Amino acid sequence: YRAFAEKREVIRSSVAALKETNPEFEDAVFDDLVPAAAEIGELQDIQDYLNFTYSQQLKDLVLDADLDGTNGANGAPKRARGARGVWDKIRAGPAYHYVRAFGITADAFAQNASSVGRKHYTEDIQSRPDDFADTLVQDPDYRTGADVMTSGKAMFVEELTMSPRLRKHMRVLYATNMLFDTVRTDKGMKQIDVDHQYYEFKYLRNYDIRAFVDRPEMFLRMLEAEEQGLIEIKIRLQNERRLRDELRRGIESDGLSEAAEQWNSLRREALEKALQKLHHVITKGLKDHLKNQCENKIAVICRDEYSRKLDQAPYKPKGMVLGTTPRVLALSNGAGERVDAICWAYVDENGRVLENGKFSDLRLGNQEKYISDGKDIAPFVELVERRKPD
Repeated sequence: YRAFAEKREVIRSSVAALKETNPEFEDAVFDDLVPAAAEIGELQDIQDYLNFTYSQQLKDLVLDADLDGTNGANGAPKRARGARGVWDKIRAGPAYHYVRAFGITADAFAQNASSVGRKHYTEDIQSRPDDFADTLVQDPDYRTGADVMTSGKAMFVEELTMSPRLRKHMRVLYATNMLFDTVRTDKGMKQIDVDHQYYEFKYLRNYDIRAFVDRPEMFLRMLEAEEQGLIEIKIRLQNERRLRDELRRGIESDGLSEAAEQWNSLRREALEKALQKLHHVITKGLKDHLKNQCENKIAVICRDEYSRKLDQAPYKPKGMVLGTTPRVLALSNGAGERVDAICWAYVDENGRVLENGKFSDLRLGNQEKYISDGKDIAPFVELVERRKPD
């Protein structure tokens, strides 16, 4: 909780600083998502969005703070921390006009996808994508229209990928529709045979996440097998084609012209690339989250079973009243292997350990096969008869 509260406060402080330097600053992402964040992962998405979208403004704030103080050597102000990043260059150059020409922002599309608020309609421009890119050519960074298209498309893909609202929606889709497949590696194909401990999920397909509720240990074993390089865990969406079609409808325009069709094709390509990048981000986080949930589930089972074994009435010696402390002869077989010694201790009715020792051979013999008893059988019988434990 402390880490959650601290991260939320950092985001609010950064947004407040941006508003202080620019009174017209307004971004619905912070107003809508920061108060509604319930997990630290959601706050991390907002933090990533903040650092991506307003990186140059945040760098300027740091530089201004350094100039106001004497943080450099001999009181000299520090220099700016590094050159402008590649996304900042695109945002400040003509290629960002190409990003705007997509006709819808990443956050507006995310609202369409998650059905939040009113529907946002995609607007087309009259020019075709390649013709419009040619009008934005500018030396030395953008020598051709293809350079403009490449940079603009990459920027739009990154904005979709970094949208915290879209990430939140995609996490919900994956959490409710994801299926697990396991793919054998070359190593696993050779080592996992019928008698192998991992054979159970060697050919696993279409495994629903809800099945792990009753078998949390299975997912942990799958992760162990993946770590050993025997299998690869694949996560995919159930009814993936239908879900992708729904997402495409939220980003396409209703235009029927040739230019509109070409822009829609470009929007679909950008969305597909963004979904591929989000798939890697979201599935990694979901696997880590599911691992924690399975570990917690097993811990609860162990705790309940341990508590059940502890929650027992004291042993009542035969012929004694309830509450009488018994005489106990306790034995332990170590790890249960044949080479492990059997340690013992005798505790009297006053709780004192009066005697202890070790047996190494308590195997019973077989008179019919002329096999004698183990050498510690007689000392064990003598101990029981002498101490008479309850």
